[in-house]
Amino acid sequence: MELLKVYLSPINEADFKVSVNGLRVGQAEANSTLPFWQDGINLLITVIKSLEAIRFRPEDFQRSGEQDWMVQVGLLVQDRKAFHPYFLTNIGKALYQSLFPPGSKVEKMLQNAINLAQNNGTQLHIQLEIAADILGSTRLPDYPWELMHDDRGFLTQHQVTFSRYITYDAAPPKLPSMEQVNVLLISSAASDPENALEKLPQQEQLAVRRGLGIAEKEGHIRLVELKPPTLKALRDYLTEHRNETAPHVIHFDGHGLFGKCCNNTLDNGQLCRTIHKGIKINNCQRCYALLPEPQGYLVFEDETGKPNYVSAKEIGILLQQNSFTDNSKQLRGVALVVLSACQSGLALTGTSVFNGVAQSLIAHRTPAVVAMQYSVSVPGATAFSEQFYRSLGQKDPLAMAVSQSREAMGTEGKQWYRPVLYLRWQDNEGGQLFAAPTSVIPTPIKLKPSVFVPSASLVITALVFGVRLLGILQSSELKIFDQMMRLRPDEGIDPRILVVTIDDEDLKYQNSKGMKGRGSLSDIALHKLLEKLQPNQPRVIGLDIIRDFPVSNDQPELANKLQNNDNFIAICIGNDLTTGDKGIEPPPEVPTERLGFADVVIDDDKILRRYLWNANFNSKTACETEDPLSLKLALYYLAKKGIKPETTHSIDLLLGKTRLQRLQARAGGYQNLDNDGYQMLLNYRSRNIARQVSLRNILENSFDPSWVKDRIVIIGVTARSVKDNFYTPYSLNEQSDQIMRGVFVQAQMVSQITSAALDGRPLLGVLPWWGDVFYIWLWSLAGGVFGTVVLQRLAWRDRKIILVITSIGIIFVISYSICLFLLIHGHWLPFLPSTIAFLTTGVITFSYIHQLPYKRC
Repeated sequence: MELLKVYLSPINEADFKVSVNGLRVGQAEANSTLPFWQDGINLLITVIKSLEAIRFRPEDFQRSGEQDWMVQVGLLVQDRKAFHPYFLTNIGKALYQSLFPPGSKVEKMLQNAINLAQNNGTQLHIQLEIAADILGSTRLPDYPWELMHDDRGFLTQHQVTFSRYITYDAAPPKLPSMEQVNVLLISSAASDPENALEKLPQQEQLAVRRGLGIAEKEGHIRLVELKPPTLKALRDYLTEHRNETAPHVIHFDGHGLFGKCCNNTLDNGQLCRTIHKGIKINNCQRCYALLPEPQGYLVFEDETGKPNYVSAKEIGILLQQNSFTDNSKQLRGVALVVLSACQSGLALTGTSVFNGVAQSLIAHRTPAVVAMQYSVSVPGATAFSEQFYRSLGQKDPLAMAVSQSREAMGTEGKQWYRPVLYLRWQDNEGGQLFAAPTSVIPTPIKLKPSVFVPSASLVITALVFGVRLLGILQSSELKIFDQMMRLRPDEGIDPRILVVTIDDEDLKYQNSKGMKGRGSLSDIALHKLLEKLQPNQPRVIGLDIIRDFPVSNDQPELANKLQNNDNFIAICIGNDLTTGDKGIEPPPEVPTERLGFADVVIDDDKILRRYLWNANFNSKTACETEDPLSLKLALYYLAKKGIKPETTHSIDLLLGKTRLQRLQARAGGYQNLDNDGYQMLLNYRSRNIARQVSLRNILENSFDPSWVKDRIVIIGVTARSVKDNFYTPYSLNEQSDQIMRGVFVQAQMVSQITSAALDGRPLLGVLPWWGDVFYIWLWSLAGGVFGTVVLQRLAWRDRKIILVITSIGIIFVISYSICLFLLIHGHWLPFLPSTIAFLTTGVITFSYIHQLPYKRC
C-alpha cells in the first residue's frame, strides 16, 4: 500500500495550506481556499444537511440565499424541487479542487501517486493530518474529504483509501502486533422516538458474526457480546478483563447523534439531561437553561432498557485507561473502536476538534476509530460491518478493510462515503492490527567496490540521462550555459562590420531637416545615406529596417538604387503558422535574390540563444526567401574572398573549412527542441560587437571613410521608441538595460559566420547523444571513486568534514573550468547532469562501502 501524507494547516478563516509528502513522489505544497465559501459565509452546514437528507425538503434550507447558492453550485435542480442528480459529484469536485488545486504541484503529485499505486497493483492510502492546536475557525476536519472527485471519478473508485490523523501534544502509541484479537460487541436496542431514533433490528449483530465466521473458526479472532449493553456493564467488563481476555476491538451497534445535552440542575436536585438533536437550539426546551457546546453521543441502554446518552467525553475517558500507551508494558488494551452509529464521526462548530465521538476517542489515546460521519441506513451499516470484519479476519490493514467495506456499501444506496477512519499509530500508517506473516529475508550479496562502483555509475548515468531527456534539467542547464557565456573573455569588436544606428536624435534630425516620410528612416534620408556610403566602397549593405511600402514617387533615384545595387540587401518577415500571419512584405523595389528574413527563434525564457540560418516558409508567406539577412550579408562578403557555399549530403552548409550543422531536436541542454528550419547555437562575440556611427554623423560627413571601405554595413534602429529588443545570454535580468538591439543581434550573427570561415573562430556545437552519455558516465564513475576515497583516505571517522567539503568544491571548480574552457573553444558539455551523476554516485558509493565489513586505515 502506497502512503501519501497530506498536511492541512489554516491560514485564516477561509484559506489554508496543503502540504503533500510521499516516499516515492516527493514533496509539494500549495495555498488554497476552503470549499463551500460564498461572500464571506461558510456554507459547510448546508452541504452536510444535504448529505444527511434522504430527500430535499425546502423547510430545511431556509437561510437567506441558501437555495440560490445550492442551485449555483449544483446541489439543487433549477426548479428547487429535488437535489441535483449529480450533487454528490459536484460536492466531491469542490472538495478535490480545494485540497488539490487544479494544475498545482500537489495535484500533480497526487495523480502521480495514484498512477504509481495502480501500476503496482496496490492501493493508495491518503493520510490527512491536521494539528488540533491550530484548528482556528476553519475546522478543517469537519469536511467530508473522503468524497473527493477528480475528472475521472471519486478517488475511492481509483483504489484510494483515506485515514485521518489528528496531531496533539501526546505522542502516538506504538502498538505490538497481535496473533489473536478479542472483539467486544455492544448492541444497544435503545430507542427515542422524540428524537426520531427508532428501534433497531438485530441485523448488524448477525452481519458481524458472518464477517468473523471464518476467522473465529481459525482461532485468531474471539468475539464476545456485552450483556446488557449498558455503560456500567462496559465499565465492569473492562475492569474485569485485563489479561488475555481484554478486548482489543470494541464494536458499538446502536444509535448515535450530534447535539446538545442540558446539564442544568432542576428544582428537585436532579440533572435535566434533556437531549437536543442538532446545533441550532441554544436553550433547553424543558428547563430553558443555556445549552453547552454540541458534541457527539452514543445511545446505550440504561438498567431499564431506556436510552442513556453517553457523551463523547465520557466514552473517551472510560476507554483511555484501556488503550495502549507508550509507557505501558502490557500488551493488551483497546486498539480499535468501531462505531456503527449515525453521526459518530461528525464534529461541527465549537472550539474543539474533539467534540465528536470518534475524535474524542482519539484525543483520549484510542489508537484507531472507525465511525460513521453522517447518518447511515441499517442496510448500509450491515453491509459495512459484514465486509469490514471479513477483511479484518483476513488480517488486512484497517485502511484496506475500510476501503473494501465502502465498496460493499455501494450496493446500498449513496452510503459509501459515510465511514471515516481515524488512525494514530506510530510506525503503522495502514493500521495493521495483526502480526504480519514472517518470512525469511535472504541476506543481500555485497559487491566489492571494484564491481559496485562501475555498476552503480552505469545505473546512475542511465537515470540522470533519463531525467535529462524528460526536460526536467533544461531550464537549469540553459541558465548555466548563459553564465558560462558571460564568463568567456571579450573578443572585442569585429573590424569587418560597421553598424549605422538610427536613434531618437536621428528621428528628430530627419524631421528638422525636412526628411519626413514613413517609418524610422525616410526615403530622403535613406537616399542620402546610400549616396554617402557607396562612394566609400562598402563590401555589402544590409538594411535591418522594415520597409513594406514602395518608394515615394518623388524619389525615383532611390527606387533605382534599391532595384539595381547588387550589394544592397533588405529584410522581410516570414509567415507564422501558429497565428496564420503571412508575415511582412519586403521593399517592393528589391528583388528576391537580395532579400533576407529577419525572423529569430526565442527560447521559452525569452532569451535568444539560437541562430536560424535557413527556413522554408510556406507558399502563402510574404517573405519569399529561405536565408536570413545575416547569412546573405556573410555569403556576399565571403564570395568576394573566394569562399563559395557548398551543401553536403546531410544538407549542412560548407563555407571553406567551416560547416554549419543543423541542431537536432535533442541537442546539449535542449530537449524536445522545436527545430523547424535550420538552427545552430549563436556564438556571441562580445557585448560591443562592432563600430557604431549614427545616421546624422554619416549625413553630415562626421565619419572616417575607412570605416566603410570593404566593410559589412548594417543599418538598423536603436531608438527607444521603436521596439526591436532581445534578451541574450548577457542579460542578467529582464530590465531595459539588459537588452540587445536587433541590429546588433544581426551583427553578432554575421560575425560568427565570417569569423568562422576566415579566422577559424569556432562555432558553438554539442556532443552527439552518446558523447553526452559518455561524459556523464565518466563523472559518475569519478564520483564513485571519490566516494571510495572519502571513506578510506579522508578519515571520515575523525569528522574531517571540512576536508571533504573542500575536496568536493575543488572538483566542482575543475569540472566547471573544463566545461567553460571547452565552451570557449566551441563545445557545450553537460555540466549539470555530470555534476548530479558525480554527487549521486559518490553518496551512494560512500553509503554502500560504509556498510561493508572492512578494516579502516
